[in-house]
Amino acid sequence: MREASVKRVPVIGTLRVLLVEDSENDAMLLLRELRRGGYKPLSQRVYTPEDMEKALRVADVRDEPFQVVISDYYMPRFSAPGALGLLRELGYDAPFIVVSGKIGEDAAVEIMKAGANDYLTKENMSRLCPAIERELREAEVRRERERAEKALGRSEERFRRLVEQIPAVTYVQEPIDSDTPKAITYMSPQYEAMLGYPAEKEMLDEEHWLCVLHPDDRERVLAEELRTDETGEPYRIEYRLIARGGRVVWVRDEATLVRDEDGNSLYWLGVQYDISEQKRTEEQLRQSEERFKVLAQEVVEGIVLSENGMIIDANRSLTEMFGYDLGELVGKDAIVLTPPEHRQTVRRRISDEDTRPYESVGLKRDGTVFPIEIRPRHLPYSGRRIRVTSVIDLTERKHQEEALRQSEELYRTVVEQAEENIFLVDVKSRRVLDANDALLRSLGYTDDELQEMTLYDIVAHDQKSIDLNIVRIMEEGHRSLGERQYRRKDGSLADVEVNVSAVPYNGEKAMCVVAHDVTERKRAERMLEEIREAERNRLARELHDSTLQDIVYALQEIQIMQVVSGDDPALEDTAEALKRSVEGLRGAIFELRLKETLDRSLVSSLENLVDLNRRMARGRYELELVVEEDFPARLPGKTGQELTRLVQEALTNVRRHAKATHVRVELGFDGMLAFIEVFDDGRGFDAGSARPGIGQQSMKHRALELGGELDLDSAPGEGTRVRFSIPVSRLVKG
Repeated sequence: MREASVKRVPVIGTLRVLLVEDSENDAMLLLRELRRGGYKPLSQRVYTPEDMEKALRVADVRDEPFQVVISDYYMPRFSAPGALGLLRELGYDAPFIVVSGKIGEDAAVEIMKAGANDYLTKENMSRLCPAIERELREAEVRRERERAEKALGRSEERFRRLVEQIPAVTYVQEPIDSDTPKAITYMSPQYEAMLGYPAEKEMLDEEHWLCVLHPDDRERVLAEELRTDETGEPYRIEYRLIARGGRVVWVRDEATLVRDEDGNSLYWLGVQYDISEQKRTEEQLRQSEERFKVLAQEVVEGIVLSENGMIIDANRSLTEMFGYDLGELVGKDAIVLTPPEHRQTVRRRISDEDTRPYESVGLKRDGTVFPIEIRPRHLPYSGRRIRVTSVIDLTERKHQEEALRQSEELYRTVVEQAEENIFLVDVKSRRVLDANDALLRSLGYTDDELQEMTLYDIVAHDQKSIDLNIVRIMEEGHRSLGERQYRRKDGSLADVEVNVSAVPYNGEKAMCVVAHDVTERKRAERMLEEIREAERNRLARELHDSTLQDIVYALQEIQIMQVVSGDDPALEDTAEALKRSVEGLRGAIFELRLKETLDRSLVSSLENLVDLNRRMARGRYELELVVEEDFPARLPGKTGQELTRLVQEALTNVRRHAKATHVRVELGFDGMLAFIEVFDDGRGFDAGSARPGIGQQSMKHRALELGGELDLDSAPGEGTRVRFSIPVSRLVKG
């Protein structure tokens, strides 16, 4: 996608929205939700790729591009991933929000990874308007940041062009305490014009400079380098270099150690002037040439020369900066470049002869004021004391600083107002760096208490699993951890859904944790499950005490009639049908009471299941249950239920297809693994070529959900072995 093709729109009072939705009723509900949120939506509904592309292009022609796209996930000819791909392919960065029915966690995660800005369900659209408001603000912030970065890039390019136009060599050298001490990282192309060597030679060959340094100057030059490396003072020296072909070139080498705000060394910024001609001229010409060099160095800055406060010269950067011609400034008091309300401060700095840089305000010829930095210094010139002042325009830097401040303030406001629990964690120490008010309210800690805590204090899981998740997060950049539990201050546990991203923080890596509190939802689910379990028990009792007894009574009556009337095919069919009904009802009652039997033990549940299947077998085969000593009697509810159903699936397949004479259900251990195995001596089948049936697929799915492995071994005439294996530790934890 070409940068120039990106269409961007500002946030305005009305909301131009493109609805990718095949349901007119759902579209009306979306628009009603937008109006409730205070928007005045101007909308268009599409539900095919062709209509979407046409709508986007027509909106462009009207110069009214859509500010947001809201898409359903599934449609007959279209989908949210397709709509998102088309939107980005056409070069639009408008926020893309999915509002759909339940599509599953994997699909929701994939559409967010693909670049969707948010995902909501149609059953709960209360977050729609806040999500749109947030995304529109963030889109505006991105546009402002891109404009600032482009402006900075233009400034850097302008600086490079100016540097490469001045009649001097500009270079950047690493400080002595860097990882690559004294390495040249930039040498302007004027170097080749001055000495005949390519500029890259100086950067790539560390010995090159020593080789071209005149032998008679080497000792004093190296001594000056050593002194300035130790003190950090400006480097000022004249010496000779041997150019290509043996020509001797006199240079004046001036470099300043640039430091950061904390005083740490960043790099030496140096300028080399060819002063060969100067050395051959009169002293006055030398002084004049020196004056030129002072004016020419660091040409991106404005430079003004003054004597007794009166301007005697200035460079072009300064005249352009303040909007004057050079002739208008020469002879005037330099204080005219400062607004009246700041002149007293500037005069005091001048009278104190303070040479430290400081910030002030400049006054342009047209009366405009702008922020500047002043760097004063003094220069002896023909016995006179000349004040050399460098002036830097800070307008762009101030704009960027303000934009950054506003951006940080905006993001902090968003985080503080978010309903989700959000906090930052240091990757190395696991300490909590910052947290929003929602987390403090959710867990009951004060901000000061949280600052003394680590992630291990908050997350109610073992340290090994926490560390493993952190490694994965740092490798992948983002990870959804699903449901976890956090510790509250009062000792209770909060159920949360957790998403974590790796983010930069003060030059280091941190984790941004977003935890949605689902404690109430989990409590409601547990209550609903208890209600369902009570209803299942009631149905099981009614089926057992009433329906099953009636059918058994009817079966007994039929069997009596068979004895009285002799062989009657109709009675035989009826009896068989009633027997199947009894077996089916007993299976249903077993399923309804599964949790109740599991509450006693897994073995008890499997004993009931085996007994039920014995009845269903009607003597066609023997069925035994073998349980190894120390096999866990009790398992977490879901684990026990799924294992019992897995065995039930295997026994059903035996009853229907195996034609076995003996079946064994075995629970035991194999090293660090626990296993449950169902073996029959039936006819078997070719496991390599047979297409898996629904029963096999169901068992493999259950095994996968439990985190174990399912092996199926069978061959014609050799029976079938179904074996589920799982680490013992995981089996107990569920």
